[in-house]
Amino acid sequence: LDPDLALMRVPVAHARSLALTADGRFLVAGNWQRSIQIWRADTGDLVTTRPASASADAEDRIRCVDVSPGAIDENAAVVTAHASGWLCLWRLLDGELVAKAPCPGASNLSIAAAFHPDGSRVVSISGDASVRVFDVPKLEQLAVRVEAESETRSLDVTRDGRLVAGSFDATVRLYELDGLVPL
Repeated sequence: LDPDLALMRVPVAHARSLALTADGRFLVAGNWQRSIQIWRADTGDLVTTRPASASADAEDRIRCVDVSPGAIDENAAVVTAHASGWLCLWRLLDGELVAKAPCPGASNLSIAAAFHPDGSRVVSISGDASVRVFDVPKLEQLAVRVEAESETRSLDVTRDGRLVAGSFDATVRLYELDGLVPL
């Protein structure tokens, strides 16, 4: 990112979640109009807007986006977590839907997803405090763990592969992903 661009004014309509590509060149925004917008981070220019609906439900808003780590090539992907409880995997370069998976336990306000640093998995967290691991590119569920302590709203995966999750009860929890129950 250009340090002289202290403020990017981009008209991202009702942006719910933002993610930068690993090289910092592109900003991906998931919005409440059920679309993904891709912006050049250095200029603030809109590259494309793509529909990204997981269902026909008009309330199926995007709650979270993340961009796969690594180079921007034909394997680069965006994961979207939807208010309807679905996860979707999209190719970054052409917007094609690659895979879609239900995320049980998700509520209208509470679902988030992030790529594992190696790009081979997506981790999701839902309102019922379940943590799920899905493979990439098929989004087949590999493991699950349920923590019934508090509704969880946000997550990230650290470079060493641990999960950080923020909850309504004002706590932040750190999970070892290896401790999840394989299916």
